[in-house]
Amino acid sequence: MKNDLFIGAILGFFFPLISYLLQEKLGLIFLDEKPFALYWIAIAINLVFLRVTYKKSVNRPILGNGVLLATFLSMLMLLYKII
Repeated sequence: MKNDLFIGAILGFFFPLISYLLQEKLGLIFLDEKPFALYWIAIAINLVFLRVTYKKSVNRPILGNGVLLATFLSMLMLLYKII
C-alpha cells in the first residue's frame, strides 16, 4: 500500500460513510434509544484501524495521518449533526 494521505483519508471515510448510508438512506437504527450508535461504532473501528496503521507501518506514517484526518472530520460532522 502506498504512503499517501489521500488513500488514508479514503480508507478512513469508508466506515463512517457506510454507517451514514445504513442509517440515513436505509433507515436502519441499531438501537432505538441510541440513534447515533452506528456512527460511534464506525469511529471506534476507525480508531482501531488508526492504531494498526501507525503500529504496522512505522515507515509510512502519512497513511495513518490520512485515517486520523478522516476520523477527525467524521467526528466533527457527527457533532454538527447532533447539535
